[in-house]
Amino acid sequence: MRPAEALFQFMPYGAPELKEVAKKYMFRGVLFGSVAWLLLFLLSFGTTVFMRMRPHETKVVVVPYRELAAPPPLTDKPCARRCSRASRVSS
Repeated sequence: MRPAEALFQFMPYGAPELKEVAKKYMFRGVLFGSVAWLLLFLLSFGTTVFMRMRPHETKVVVVPYRELAAPPPLTDKPCARRCSRASRVSS
């Protein structure tokens, strides 16, 4: 036997205890990841179906541009004198 072969049989490459359980943990990880993505997909699909069941607002009022008036004031109080007209900015 050559020294390299004897060393490989005595001390295999990689962690043997991790190699033994790698297949089991890989299967679990893929299974749980797939289930998580499937749940996320089903939740998003359920949300879209739920949103479609909502009543939609379809009332549309078309007002000609000529009939539009100025918007109402934000407050009932009249504006103070300093904001009633624009002041000239001196340079």
